[in-house]
Amino acid sequence: MIEDPLGILPYNDEQTLYRAATGHKWIKSDGSVRRQAFYRRMPPNDRHGLSCSPFLEHCRDGLREKTYGTVTITVRNIRRTNLEAIPDTPTHGNIVGMPDREGEDRARHDFIAQTLADLARSLPE
Repeated sequence: MIEDPLGILPYNDEQTLYRAATGHKWIKSDGSVRRQAFYRRMPPNDRHGLSCSPFLEHCRDGLREKTYGTVTITVRNIRRTNLEAIPDTPTHGNIVGMPDREGEDRARHDFIAQTLADLARSLPE
């Protein structure tokens, strides 16, 4: 594996990534994940991708809003949708390649978001 100049290794397929559930409807009462957990927000937000962390204890770093649990997904499952997970610090990364939710990419965006939700799991708050 090639290390970048900052010493951050790429994620392997088995790596579990964590997303803080900042929306109260991201996790259903049965514990399944809704596609909204993988929606890109309106520009200029999410320009770097969907935030994630390889560590449960760091997935809420920098958040000011209330959270409602945690969504987990493996890098392998992210890659199954032709997206990629890229670390940008040792404790943070981004899911990249998600199309914008506006305009002609909306149907593709929503399909990928639903696929990711179907592959993801939730952890209780």
